[in-house]
Amino acid sequence: MTNLRYFCFLILLLVLMCCGIHFDVDPAGIRCISQDFTQGQIVHGNYRVPDVSIMQMNLKIYPPDKDAPPVWETQDALEGTYAFTAASDGLHKFCFIDLPRKEPKPGTDPNTKPLTRRVFLSAKEAWIATATEDKDTVEKDELDPIQIRLGSIESRMNNIKSEMREFRLREARHRDTSESTAVRIPTFSAISIIVLIICGAL
Repeated sequence: MTNLRYFCFLILLLVLMCCGIHFDVDPAGIRCISQDFTQGQIVHGNYRVPDVSIMQMNLKIYPPDKDAPPVWETQDALEGTYAFTAASDGLHKFCFIDLPRKEPKPGTDPNTKPLTRRVFLSAKEAWIATATEDKDTVEKDELDPIQIRLGSIESRMNNIKSEMREFRLREARHRDTSESTAVRIPTFSAISIIVLIICGAL
């Protein structure tokens, strides 16, 4: 079961990173999508929200830290891009918040009603280049084509290693969560049975 959940999480991650996802936000409702990022990653992507003249959609991105302010936000989101750098490991929440406008847009039909809107969200990841990497890039201009190609391959391999390390960290966090849940469920079941027996005896 743990492997299946992890596989499903990876599928959702790949879909969000490669193609983006669509989901519905009810009128005056809130819909949040959580995504796991690693400290130091640059996260960027696109969003698209259908326009409703009497409603306003706000987008806020929250870090894993409890009660922390958004790392990025915009009001009246329709279509655009976002970017931020993950300051810590963990699940970041992308929250779409639908609110009534204080004043409808000019020319709005008085009979216009709030509608459920299907929004689009994509997220891509990158890594911050270190000072050493920047220095190497400058020096490569003086190298011959073969050395430049080898340097490019080495850089890609380092990126792959970073991504593999990130996936291992995510797997460890999700495994810990699954194991914790597996321990809590039998305990809760035992307590429930005891309570039922006591109530039945009374």
